[in-house]
Amino acid sequence: MNSTASNYNSNANVSSFNGGALDNNIGSGSFFYNDQYLIFDSYDNCLIRSCDVFLENSKSLTFELRNDNGVVIDDTTLYVFAGKQNIILNFNVNNIFKLTTWSF
Repeated sequence: MNSTASNYNSNANVSSFNGGALDNNIGSGSFFYNDQYLIFDSYDNCLIRSCDVFLENSKSLTFELRNDNGVVIDDTTLYVFAGKQNIILNFNVNNIFKLTTWSF
């Protein structure tokens, strides 16, 4: 880390963070077909660079970043193939947000 960089935060103790399930061997073992979201607090600017998704069938998915009032701040729609994939999002975060996904 560069302590003279404009985005340096001496209280931050990580340069990157991974969250969520470690693998897809959780739950009943079937796929989930409804909208999902992850609510989190961000007290400093950060970047959601990517996420892993597991799909049974190839389809278009929309990923949305919403603020605490439900307003869409950023979004991207991608055609995602069946199986595990790492999706590049590059969402800039600077407040309390909800990360959502839905398919069509």
